[in-house]
Amino acid sequence: MMNVSARSTQYRWVAFDVPGLKQESHTDNIQNYLSTMFFELAFED
Repeated sequence: MMNVSARSTQYRWVAFDVPGLKQESHTDNIQNYLSTMFFELAFED
């Protein structure tokens, strides 16, 4: 049997007054214009 314990933290980020994203003729890939956040998990002993 394996016992696992973990702590977690929950964050929430909010952006206000962000203009809408719309497809236009000069936009070949709409995904290139989306904002993204990446998180890296780190081990702590």
